[in-house]
Amino acid sequence: MTESSSIISKFALVRTGYNWKDGDETQICKIVGRTATHYIGVSKSGMQYNVEISDIRNLIAVTEQPMYRVGQLVLVVVDYHQLAGESYSVCTIESMTQFCNDINYTVRVLKTGKTLDVSQSNIKRTVTLKTPKYAVGQYVGVKHCDGNSYYYGEYIKNGTILSVEADHDRCTYHIKYDDGKVESREETSLTTPHREKTQAEKDRDYNAYLVSEEQRLLQQLKQVQAQMRR
Repeated sequence: MTESSSIISKFALVRTGYNWKDGDETQICKIVGRTATHYIGVSKSGMQYNVEISDIRNLIAVTEQPMYRVGQLVLVVVDYHQLAGESYSVCTIESMTQFCNDINYTVRVLKTGKTLDVSQSNIKRTVTLKTPKYAVGQYVGVKHCDGNSYYYGEYIKNGTILSVEADHDRCTYHIKYDDGKVESREETSLTTPHREKTQAEKDRDYNAYLVSEEQRLLQQLKQVQAQMRR
């Protein structure tokens, strides 16, 4: 065995062609074998090249190691916008490939089911999905403010949970209210269901609200009149 045979299975920067405009074309290849006069290099794309020893410019040390494993949940950069910046999605790692120091993962986006090929640098960290506090089919109250302040019953709208989406930073619930409306709300909006007030109770509260507002307006008037007499 000659000394040069020790480079088999190593990664190297290899001259694989020549371009009259740019000169030598080089790429990283893995040296996989040798003939009587040439070495066999395979590129990342799987292309095979028969090269001479002089075409092998230098060997490359493998210094990068996979940081994640198949099956892990990770936060991945899935898009970038010049103004909005990076956007992220929680994904499951389905496979990993490494060629020299280039480590890539195939991931599946949890929300859409779409698969993506991403580099290790685009994976920010591992994540754990939040555990939902409420379950599908559970009857809950939802903190809501679509009514007048004196209608306490309209701050809490009761409904049934149709489905739950757990993410790394929040849980989102799809709720069908008693009035038939369907809405998505985060867990912080949910509470125990409240009894709906009767119309008589709402009328009573409304009248009390009107009395308190009239008293407030009269008190303001008295204060203005007092200031004018000074």
